[in-house]
Amino acid sequence: ERLCITSSICPQKQIPYVLEFIHGTSGLITGRLVEALAINKTASDQLEAATMLPAEFWHCAEESRYAVSALCDALQGLKANKERMSQLANEHWSQASALIAYFVKEAGMSYRTGHQILCKLMQRVMDKRVKPSDVPVEWVEQAALDYTGKKLGLTQATVNRILDAMYCVREKKYRAGTAPERVVAHVEEARKGLAADKATLSSLSDRVLSSQHKLENAFAAVKRMVWQG
Repeated sequence: ERLCITSSICPQKQIPYVLEFIHGTSGLITGRLVEALAINKTASDQLEAATMLPAEFWHCAEESRYAVSALCDALQGLKANKERMSQLANEHWSQASALIAYFVKEAGMSYRTGHQILCKLMQRVMDKRVKPSDVPVEWVEQAALDYTGKKLGLTQATVNRILDAMYCVREKKYRAGTAPERVVAHVEEARKGLAADKATLSSLSDRVLSSQHKLENAFAAVKRMVWQG
């Protein structure tokens, strides 16, 4: 509940606002970095970059700390219902753009043409209230015929495969893709980066503490000199 806000229309409804907060923070940080870079382009007799830039970077660091903390808090209590997620993904047309990708890649169409065919298909789908898994190949062929004047020669098996959300997930094998093996590789790479970052942070922290001790010792020496003098 601490990660949610209530709806202004439905007070009994809880909205997981924390994810929106994290997403919004990334935009704020990008804006601050652009602002900082813009300051560097000012004339030398205008804004002093050495005065303005550190404050912006500290703001970015502080906002990032809050966002990362909120994300960790959310993930620790997160429970994924894989069956429900798969069901909703397949029932609500999250994979509609996969049809366009197939038209462009396999049929050699332009993106615009593929989009128009999908629009015609979706008009019929919405009228009949049909789920992706129940779309007959004849509907796809008719949509292509209506817009281009010719059919595509698809099979029902091909349409079923394209409109399977989990198939779409498994086939995205490029870098940053959603295929399980790619996700595992991304996680392993991130863990290696995390280990390197921890080592760097530890080294920097040690240097800061060492400098702090040197500064404190220097101040103590000055005080002794003043007292003795």
